[in-house]
Amino acid sequence: MNRAMRLVAEGGGIWVGMQDGGALPFVLFNSPTTGSTLALTTAEITAEKVRAKIEASDRNFAKGRKQT
Repeated sequence: MNRAMRLVAEGGGIWVGMQDGGALPFVLFNSPTTGSTLALTTAEITAEKVRAKIEASDRNFAKGRKQT
């Protein structure tokens, strides 16, 4: 398991893969609650940032669901 995969798992995400081609490569992962695909750059990824990104996304998803 590579470093990015380990950090995604430790942060509670579901591994999707890597995306290259831009200025910075991205690590892609899904929220286990909503299935939303999220991304962090390889330079910024930590387990804590994965967790925070998932929590923020899940909150936004829940807000959107309440409005409909």
